[in-house]
Amino acid sequence: MAGKKTVAAFSHIDLYRTGLISAVFILPVLFGQLGWFRILIPLPAFYFLLTYGWQKGNTYITTGVLTAGAISLLMGGMADFLVSCTLLPVGYVLAKAFREKRTINNAGLHASVTLTVTWCACVFIIGLFSQTNLYSETLSAIDGVIASSVEIYQQSSELSDETTYQLQKAIEQIRQIIPVIFPALLLITVAITVWINIIAGIWLLKKHGNHDLSQWTEYSQWRLPDQLVWVVIASGVSLILPAQLISRIGLNLLLLSGTLYFFQGLAVLTFLLGKWAVPKPFQIFIYVLVCVQAYGMFFLAIFGLLDVWIDFRKNRQEITD
Repeated sequence: MAGKKTVAAFSHIDLYRTGLISAVFILPVLFGQLGWFRILIPLPAFYFLLTYGWQKGNTYITTGVLTAGAISLLMGGMADFLVSCTLLPVGYVLAKAFREKRTINNAGLHASVTLTVTWCACVFIIGLFSQTNLYSETLSAIDGVIASSVEIYQQSSELSDETTYQLQKAIEQIRQIIPVIFPALLLITVAITVWINIIAGIWLLKKHGNHDLSQWTEYSQWRLPDQLVWVVIASGVSLILPAQLISRIGLNLLLLSGTLYFFQGLAVLTFLLGKWAVPKPFQIFIYVLVCVQAYGMFFLAIFGLLDVWIDFRKNRQEITD
């Protein structure tokens, strides 16, 4: 009897773990407004592969994904399900990097390249079979959404002629700049996806408590390679060059590197809040305040860039050494 109870309990636990993976895939299919939830798809794969072993973790993942695929097929959401599947390799890459004791920067780079290549391959395959340019169609769809949103807003609001003119001028500038910076926006999406899964993955592994996290430093001590600052400098210089193509490439690189230095600035902020023993609720308030305001994110990116020369965490490192 005791043996049967143990098997039943184990089966229930397996079902729960498999269900978690299926839920991450199914929720964006069932509820379109939860499309952002896809960003967490690599997380359970990363956690289960490291916590329960590669073979057992892979069994959970495979069963969960197949279950989600079957449900998506029945619900008519197979296209959304396949989009979600493109993020799954990131979990495997991060888990493999952790198991091989690579640095966090190395893991993040490999995961970012993997996701970028996966998305490019999917766009190419879809375009090959559908005879369409998915990149151009996406830009057209974004432009259409902006134009229709402005039209609805103007119809529902009583605006003065001057305000209407300024609004139209601003929207027109946005519609012109989006195609220029769209490559950077895609790469920034890749970087944010990988970054969130690394941070959340480390937090989960700490909660589990059976992993050596020494090769992946605390986020408050994490920093980008110092050489990356030359990308920022070169990108800034390229903006003043007369060659339009070089300026566009420089602008995209500047936006991408600015996002990476925002991550570093956030790490510096985390270190300082911990050093000053700021209460957790107030820390959360500061994070939200910084991240919801464009100016806050900009200044935090500058803060992260200045850390290359000023080294705001120098005292902490000297004490640790």
